[in-house]
Amino acid sequence: MKTAFTTRMLQRGFLAGTAIYPTFAHTESIVARYAEALDTVFAELAAALDRGRVADLLEGPLAHTGFRRLL
Repeated sequence: MKTAFTTRMLQRGFLAGTAIYPTFAHTESIVARYAEALDTVFAELAAALDRGRVADLLEGPLAHTGFRRLL
């Protein structure tokens, strides 16, 4: 799910992970565009989850967490 989320957000111009780090540099316009992208991506993920087809959203290898990927 994380990989599908990150990929879909990248397609909309945002490098997004599992946390959000807003700063004063983020204008209202940027926040609004991010929220719109979230709404769209969450709807896509929910639809894929309902169909049991989340794997169909993947366009590359799964993301890995931690340093285990380096071993």
